[in-house]
Amino acid sequence: MFFQPVNATLAHFGLSLVTTGGGSTSRIIGYTGKCIDVPGANSADGQYLNIYDCNGTPAQDWTFAGDGTVRALGKCMDVAWGSRDNGAVIQLASCSGNPAQQFVLSGAGDLVNPQSNKCVDVKDWNTNNGARLQQWDCGGGANQKWRRG
Repeated sequence: MFFQPVNATLAHFGLSLVTTGGGSTSRIIGYTGKCIDVPGANSADGQYLNIYDCNGTPAQDWTFAGDGTVRALGKCMDVAWGSRDNGAVIQLASCSGNPAQQFVLSGAGDLVNPQSNKCVDVKDWNTNNGARLQQWDCGGGANQKWRRG
């Protein structure tokens, strides 16, 4: 599986990408039916993301913005330090437009950072509330599958 960043191509040809449903908030539901969550709704830069029982709180309201970012609580989903390594923490950070904050949800349910070409992954296949998210090589496992809901 290969993912190609589209921003450079769009800019080169003077195009914009319009998707349906952009700008609306939704939950991101994945492994064992749990949602991507900001623990304690703590929007501090560097706050790790985890999975938690879906509960409809703002800590689980995500927006897929037109600039390729995924946002909650006024911040962006981010790969810590812009790392391309397996195991890098998925966190919340102030939106800066850098490639570590770009994510694509594929039709196959992979939530991919195009810079690293790695998937958002539930660390160690942990099914418990509070299981942390990391990036890892996309392998098609259930701990890497996501959907909007």
